[in-house]
Amino acid sequence: MLLEKLSRQLEQFLQEEDADYFESQKPYALAVSTGVDSMALLKVMKHLFDRLNRSFFVIHINHRLRQESEEEQAYLIQYCQRESIDLVVRIWKHAPLKSNIEGQARWFRYRTFAHVLQEKGSLRLLTAHHADDQVETILMRFLDGYDLSSLQGIQKKSPLYTFPKAQILRPFLTESKLNFYQLVKEEGVTFYEDESNKDVHFKRNRFRQKILPYLEEESPHLREHLSQFAYDLQGILEFAQPAIENFCQEILTLKEGKWALDIESLKSLSDSQQRLALKQVLNKIAPEDFGSFGRRGQEQLLQFLKEGVPQGTFDLPGQWQVDKVYQCAYFYEPGQEASLFKAQVGLLKAEQTYWIDEKWGIAYGKTDLKEADLYLPEELGDQKLLVRHRQTGDYLFLPSGDRQKLRRYFINNKWPAKDRQEAWLLVLEDRWVIGILTASGEWKYRYPLFKVKEELSGWKIKSLKRACHNF
Repeated sequence: MLLEKLSRQLEQFLQEEDADYFESQKPYALAVSTGVDSMALLKVMKHLFDRLNRSFFVIHINHRLRQESEEEQAYLIQYCQRESIDLVVRIWKHAPLKSNIEGQARWFRYRTFAHVLQEKGSLRLLTAHHADDQVETILMRFLDGYDLSSLQGIQKKSPLYTFPKAQILRPFLTESKLNFYQLVKEEGVTFYEDESNKDVHFKRNRFRQKILPYLEEESPHLREHLSQFAYDLQGILEFAQPAIENFCQEILTLKEGKWALDIESLKSLSDSQQRLALKQVLNKIAPEDFGSFGRRGQEQLLQFLKEGVPQGTFDLPGQWQVDKVYQCAYFYEPGQEASLFKAQVGLLKAEQTYWIDEKWGIAYGKTDLKEADLYLPEELGDQKLLVRHRQTGDYLFLPSGDRQKLRRYFINNKWPAKDRQEAWLLVLEDRWVIGILTASGEWKYRYPLFKVKEELSGWKIKSLKRACHNF
């Protein structure tokens, strides 16, 4: 009996693919359109959950795109009432649609799924996708140039993109649609055929009605071959994924709140491996923002990192940016700005350390050497010390005693343009730079003003000012 067979198959799927949630007794939801696929799944779900003494609920979306929609909604309400099944109906109220009807309907549908799941306290949604859907999807993605992972086809379990905490379960991806027709016939279940499925203006319908039948004339086992291809590809990627993740952990680090990518290590891979690694990097940094970043964009980014200018900026989806600095790339999320100086800076008093942003201090007089990061000698006390960003004419002294323009220092040490602009400088009135800190407060340069602790006595300073801000 087909109903028993599919019922056992559904139970095994839930036990193997969703064991923790299945055992928790939390509610499951089922998306039902009244088509043969979803009505067959509804019959199987009801049969299994009655045996397990569990309940579930149904979500029906009335898109109001066809005259039959009201009749289908009324039938499903009657069916669920008769079978004592909890039903949630949502109606799409929209103006006349002229373009991208499929996309707009899909967005409303999945947004509604998210809302209903949250209202009902559920984290699982079952759909009736089957083997025919799988084959159509693989072929469409292949012809559209999707990346390798997408050619695995529809996944048995995946996050609901409008509510990522929830999962969509597809238990019958290996079942032919013919089995669903057979089941509803055996069980006497009424279903509705969507006449729009015959409209070849819709892409999937063209593949279903024209392209696949044509290809099957050349290869009668095409559907079986595509299914086997997707299955084998999934195994290969599952085997390779840990190696890709381990490599990316070595070349991608989080520094001062920014992701840093080692370009030189990335370039050590073959060309075909580089894009796979880059995709993994993007998924690790911001999967939601970079999920729609396609192959062409990834290849353009890869070319920028490998062959572009030594320093530059590349715009990414979601207002992210990549700053390339020679053999390192820094990823900045939207609005990310490091801020060092949060405290008001006033006059320093003798024999104390003044702490700025709780990260570093400036001191003079009889102060413990360990308490401060920079000490000012007496001979510099007649000048004002300013804390500001760089300006034209700034210079510093090298350990050799030679004077060097700050610009040349940045170039020699391969500072990225963004970091040069954000760096904080400790500057005397004549533009002599005696200290350089990154925007997050890390010391990069301090002029060697002392050798031993005894030299600290008697140092003084008149004032400490910051040019770019009010004190």
